[in-house]
Formats: sequence, structure tokens, C-alpha cells
Amino acid sequence: MSSMRHNKTIKSVLVRITLAACVYFVWTERNKRLFANEKTDNKELMEKVVNHVRLKLSSLKVRKIAQIVERDGILNEDI
Repeated sequence: MSSMRHNKTIKSVLVRITLAACVYFVWTERNKRLFANEKTDNKELMEKVVNHVRLKLSSLKVRKIAQIVERDGILNEDI
């Protein structure tokens, strides 16, 4: 994970956001089970992680890079 720290590729960002969301939601679930005697279904916990990652990804600003534009055939009007 430390080798990906300065890597700003979409894959790297996705991995970091997903890892952070998993750690956060698993930790809060742990606390709920220990201190509040509440349990969340595994499916619901996974949905929370996926929704959080989607929300984070939708709020990111992505730089327009010429190589990506050429590779994907994106026109200036599409961006």
C-alpha cells in the first residue's frame, strides 16, 4: 500500500478509497456490536461500502490527459 501512496492513477485512487471505506465501516460495525449490541447484515454493510465508494468517485475531478483522449477517442466536446 505504501508504494501506491503517490500514485494518482484511477486504479490507485479506487484502491485507496475502497480500503478506507472498508476499514471505516468494519470498525463502526465492530463498535456497534461491542457497545450498542446492534448488528448489521453483511449484505447491508457491503452496500454501504459500495455506495460510499461510488459517492467519492463521483465527486473526484479527473484531469484530461492527451494520451487518454487519443486512446479512448474522446472529443473535446465530450469533456
